[in-house]
Amino acid sequence: MELLQQEYLVKFKGRDGSLYGLRLGIPSDAELISKTFIEHFGFGYIDAKVYDVGKLSEAIAQKNSFWFIGELLDNENPEFCGGGVIDIISPYIAQMSKVVIRTKFQRKGLASEMGIKGIFKILKFPQFEKVIRLNAEARASLKSTQMTMRNQGSKPYGFNPIYANLGNRLYLNKKEEKPYVKGETIPLIFYSRTLNNFWERRNNVVYLLNDEDILFFYDYQLNNNRNMKKRDLLITMEDSNYKSHDIEIKQNFNLGTVHIKGCMHNIFIKMFLKKFKKWRYIDWRIPATEEGVRSMKMAIENDFKVIGYDIGSYLARDGTLHDSVFLAYFPRKVKLNPNEHLDILKKVRPIVDKVLDSL
Repeated sequence: MELLQQEYLVKFKGRDGSLYGLRLGIPSDAELISKTFIEHFGFGYIDAKVYDVGKLSEAIAQKNSFWFIGELLDNENPEFCGGGVIDIISPYIAQMSKVVIRTKFQRKGLASEMGIKGIFKILKFPQFEKVIRLNAEARASLKSTQMTMRNQGSKPYGFNPIYANLGNRLYLNKKEEKPYVKGETIPLIFYSRTLNNFWERRNNVVYLLNDEDILFFYDYQLNNNRNMKKRDLLITMEDSNYKSHDIEIKQNFNLGTVHIKGCMHNIFIKMFLKKFKKWRYIDWRIPATEEGVRSMKMAIENDFKVIGYDIGSYLARDGTLHDSVFLAYFPRKVKLNPNEHLDILKKVRPIVDKVLDSL
């Protein structure tokens, strides 16, 4: 059943003095949401379903997808301002996606207000009782978005200078299974927020390769998380005798990227680098376990760059939650988009500089 329009999660005064309301999205909002994405991105957004009203309506109706819609309430009829979404993407992880605002309502601080208030309200829903992490990204050229992440309690853990690539994907032939490697690249900062019983579930015994870049990112997280300081037992190693091979691989044709989780034998690394040499990059989250140390060593030796340290992001087969070392391999020389001038908060600057220096 569609939520009645007047059932608002919260009402608030904007910076312009107007009254706004935030409600859950319904399938009939799809057309206005789609038009707002076109206003903001043209037809270059990385997920083409936002341009298909039918598919977007189906996405809004999904039980694990929580769209929130902002409306101006000053007039007799509420006026659509923009929206955003939080998706539960696994039994314990939720993903916050971009809040988009209609052009006429921009520069009023609405994206930040809607994002913070939407997260605060939706995370209290019973569907989120078992969710222990909220993931999000912020454009490295938009300090305002980084401030929104900070203000809603998320902390930065990594940076990729060419993470996303804007471009028209509407006419891609998906049957050909060719990665989309064109488009204007967007540098993104990765964020996470811990929820519920996260710290009780996370394994606090951390095994890491004795590598300067890996330890830099671990120390960055340690200094920004009091729970890590109180709980962690860090064990550094030069190598490990474990030769574990337990990986999950996802290919994202829209982004032209490959995403790996787990431990991999060295003989497979060479094969992967050859197979995906025409893709934009391969990122790899390696668990901070004794088994993972060998993979960390092999990754560094094969020119993977450390781009972050992701706490509690790896769910082992036995249900244990471990940290991950976050690495990326770039087949081509990385070139920053000249149209994306980096505008970084002071707190985030060390990890951005570290990644850029390594490249």
